[in-house]
Amino acid sequence: MPGPKMSTLRELAHEACTLFTRASSKNRAGRHLEAGEPTSRAVEVIAQATDEIDRRLQALANLITTPPATRVLCVDDNRDVADSEADLLRIVGFVALACYSGASALSEAPAFRPTLCLIDLNMPGMDGDELAMRLRVQLQPPLRLMAITARDDEASRARIRAAGFDLHLVKPVDPQKLLALVDRR
Repeated sequence: MPGPKMSTLRELAHEACTLFTRASSKNRAGRHLEAGEPTSRAVEVIAQATDEIDRRLQALANLITTPPATRVLCVDDNRDVADSEADLLRIVGFVALACYSGASALSEAPAFRPTLCLIDLNMPGMDGDELAMRLRVQLQPPLRLMAITARDDEASRARIRAAGFDLHLVKPVDPQKLLALVDRR
């Protein structure tokens, strides 16, 4: 991972090599090296480099053991709704992407790799039912699907079950309730 820290590490290593070379050439000339000459500085530089390497290895270990953030795909033909859901989720630390149609969601999903999709049922073109079924085929588990719709009648609930949704939320969705449901892993 190049950047300021990596260049600092390279500079420390270069300085240590230079100091060792200088110390080595003075010693070959038959001169006794005194404390504080290039050798002690080289040891100090190597200690700094070792500390930096240890810090980076710990950071890498933390990344490996930290579970990945929930990635949420928010799909609604009403841009304000999709954007608001995605913004709310991002504010509290989730990774979220808003899409405004079933076709755009299918296009974005493979690269985005959502673990959860919030899907409006009644969208023009590809409706939420078809999108849910196609996402289940296209994406790897675990994938949770939440239907978000203004309808709460028996026909809608049957439609949601048939499409394979895990949960049905009725608009308007309370933000606290949405966050609590999204946060379940």
